[in-house]
This record gives sequence, C-alpha cells and structure tokens, in this order.
Amino acid sequence: MMGLVYAGAVISGGFLLFQLYRMIKPTKELDLFHYLWLLLLVSTFILRGRTTLQLMENPLDYAGLFRVSLVLFVGIWGGMYVILRGLPSFLNYRHPFILALFLYSMMGMISAIYSPIPRLSFYKAGEVLIALFLVAIFVKRGTLNKIKMLFDINYLILFFFLASAWFWIFVKPEHAIQRQGVFNFIITGYFPKQDADMVSVNAALLAMGAYIRMRFYSYRRTFYRLLFLFALFTLLAGQARTSIFGFLVALLYLYYILGEKAKIIAMLFFIGLNFTYEKIYNFLYLYFLKGSRLETIMRIGGRLKWWKVAFPYFLSSPFWGHGFAAGVRGILLHYNPQIFSAHNSFLEIAVNVGILGLILFLWAYLGTFITLIKRRAKIKALLKKKPLFASLVLEGISLMIILTARASTSFTQGEHGTAFLVFLSIMAMAEKIRKGGMLWERSS
Repeated sequence: MMGLVYAGAVISGGFLLFQLYRMIKPTKELDLFHYLWLLLLVSTFILRGRTTLQLMENPLDYAGLFRVSLVLFVGIWGGMYVILRGLPSFLNYRHPFILALFLYSMMGMISAIYSPIPRLSFYKAGEVLIALFLVAIFVKRGTLNKIKMLFDINYLILFFFLASAWFWIFVKPEHAIQRQGVFNFIITGYFPKQDADMVSVNAALLAMGAYIRMRFYSYRRTFYRLLFLFALFTLLAGQARTSIFGFLVALLYLYYILGEKAKIIAMLFFIGLNFTYEKIYNFLYLYFLKGSRLETIMRIGGRLKWWKVAFPYFLSSPFWGHGFAAGVRGILLHYNPQIFSAHNSFLEIAVNVGILGLILFLWAYLGTFITLIKRRAKIKALLKKKPLFASLVLEGISLMIILTARASTSFTQGEHGTAFLVFLSIMAMAEKIRKGGMLWERSS
C-alpha cells in the first residue's frame, strides 16, 4: 500500500503546487496538461533498483505500484481528452512523428503475445502511448510559451534529480558516492536511485539548456549562470564518458550554428593543448578510466560483450523482435540475472520489436532531429526577432545530440523514462514547427 500512499501524495501535492503557482503568477499558458506532464516525469523516479529476475518474481512491489498509479492517473485524463475530442484528429498524416510512435506502441502491445514477460511488454508500451496522448495535446493546443513551459518542467525535474544526488552525499555518503576514479569520488543518487551515468546525462541536459538560456534570454541570466555551473560541476563529478562527449559535441555544433568560429578553434586548441602536457594528459587519462582497465575501455566500457550477445537474437527474429521492453531482458537473463540492458538503445529496440519497430522509432527520432536542424540557417535572424523561439530550437538540437550520444551506450531511449520524455518534448516542438512552418514561428 505504500506505493499508493506515495502516488496519492505526489498527485495531491503536485496539484496544490500547480494551483498555488497559478495564483501567484496567473498565466493562461500553464494548464492541466503541464501538471500531468510533471506527474509523468515523477513516475520515472526509480525508488529502487531491481534485476530482471526480481522483476519477474514480484512485478508490482511498492515502487512499481507508485509508478503504475501515476501513469494510469495521467492516462485517464489525457486519454479521455484525446478520445472525446476525436482520436483521428490527433493521429493522422499531419503528425507523422506522433503517428509513427503510436504505431510503435501498438506494435509493442501486440508483442506481449510472444514476449518472455508479457505483462511488462504490454504495460511498457502503454506508458509510451499515454505519453503520446499528452504530446499530441500539446501539438494540437500548444503555443510557443506552452512548449517553453514543457521544457521548463523537464529542467525542473532534472534539477531535482541532481539536487537529490548531492543531498544524499551529506546524509548517506556510503550509498551516494562510488569510491573509484582519480578523485575516489563519483556521485550517484540514493533516492530517487540513480547510477553515475544517469546523474551525468541529467547534468549534461540541464547544463546545456541553462547555457543556451543564459546566453540568449534577456532576463534571469544570473539564475541560469548558477544553474549552468551547478549542472556542469555535477556532470564532471558523475564522470560518464558518453555524456561528457555528447555535451562537448553539442557545444561545438552550437558554436557552428551561431557562426562562432573563434570559439570552435579555441575549444579544439585547448583540448589539443591538454594532450601536450604530460601531467594534464595523465590526469585526464586516469579521469576517463574511472578506475577501469584500458582493455575494458577499448571494449566500450564492457558493453561490447552485451552487443555481441544481443545481436544474434535480433537476427533470429529480425522483423517482429522478441517483445517490447522485455526481449533483451529475457535474453540476458540466461547469461547474467543481474544484467537487464544491452547498453545500446537502438540495438535494444531492434531486439525487442524488430526492424519494423526500429524504423517507426527512427522515423520519429531522426525526423525530429532533421526538422530542427533545417532551421539552423535562420537561427541568427530569429535571435533578434524572436529569441525565445530561436533559443528553444537551439536547446532542442543540443539536447538531441546529448541524448543520441547517451543512447549509443545506454537504454535511456525507446521506453518510458526521463530521457525519453525529454525527447518527446523536443518532438512536440518539431511537430509544431513542421505543421505550421514559419507561420507558427511568427504567430506564437
């Protein structure tokens, strides 16, 4: 029953805060669906870590009940709105990315028939469907400021994740710190539970969003500077290699879009200079090893082993896969009951729902990316005429780069999770841009 108590506290407490905010700062842009989006993000909090074997033995413990309760609450409200307003108007050729992920989730539900964990496949696909209902609503009803608030809520949750990780360092350091690496200090989260990689990707996303806003927003610059420094410091403390790499690539591409060649040259020169000094080079070498052996790093942090295990199973059912969210878990269970991921989002999607599911997902994922990148030539002009829109597009492009880098060595995409919901927020903006083109940019 504790799961229901936690869920009830979050639902009622969140609604109270939502109403208080509207009373203190009245605005028509913040509505019920932002509150529901907040609940979806909270449902991604990991209150405990479990292996696949533990999940199969007890699929609905207190933490599972907490998550299910929040998702179902959101599903009832969002689903009723979409269905009563006419489902076809939300899912049609005018919204190709939403339609592609709708078919992706439907395929996931159907895969429960042959999944090694049927209930998990059906429920996880249902989570994606419920999130899509809200995305469709934002695309249908959204203005520029509504989309901006969607991003704000994402950043709020990312900040909460990072702040909670630092909080537990002082309260329970034996659980919140990994004693390894060059500093003998790698930050993790205790409650909500996060590993160092999750802390790092959340920090990279928040740091990039704060950096863009502190540069191009004419207000609250001091606030965004402090937020950027906090997130950047946390990113370095988390020490996840792919998140740091994604952040640097996103920063370089941001400078490229803005035509800031001097910054690109200076950044590359500084990176190269570090390798010319032996002491700095040795320090960086030990920093990125994180206490591991070089052979492990060359095998992509030990992930290559699991890619080799998972790929033959994709080939054994290349079109339909082995079951949404459960195919990889069922396969790896035979090798190591403690492992639940092949550590590559795109490979996992291919194993779980086959090449057909992967195509549907990539249609939405790459379509979102391409839609935003097409606007890069107009960014400099928009920064003067409509800085809010330009900033959001830059945020979307930069966050997608970080998410893509992280997805190459993690399972953070393709299923309901914080990173997936951040992607869906970016997709909502891309759908809105693609649907209205520059007209939406002028009218919002």
